[in-house]
Amino acid sequence: MLICMKPTIKQLSAVKRDLALKRKHSKLSNAEISRRAGVHQSQVGRICDGQFKTFSFNVSQICKVLNVALPYAAVAVSGEDPTWAKVQSRMREIRDEAPECATAIARMIEAVAKVGSKGSRAEKLTDVSRRNESSNRQKPEN
Repeated sequence: MLICMKPTIKQLSAVKRDLALKRKHSKLSNAEISRRAGVHQSQVGRICDGQFKTFSFNVSQICKVLNVALPYAAVAVSGEDPTWAKVQSRMREIRDEAPECATAIARMIEAVAKVGSKGSRAEKLTDVSRRNESSNRQKPEN
């Protein structure tokens, strides 16, 4: 089962466009799409008209019926940590909007992982933060 995931603007636009095209060429009625997808007919009309902001279960079911591919990274399996899902979603947005920032973020994550490999990550990050605060307080202002 899927949970709602907020896609990037590019992903959302692409899926809405693809849904509209496939819906037009499919020659299926809303009632038939509803029956095949197991989604209420009113939801089929709304979703096929592009009136959605997340890739919900209903959106994914309609996409399956109309053979519209959802971006794989935009959909999470239920039971996944919601905080981690938000992190992944934000990283995808950064990658899509500014690829040069994605490289910097990847380096930062690698550095955090190295710090954490020798003990508790939280303890190490707290120690680093304390040292930085301490050294900032000790520096004389000119």
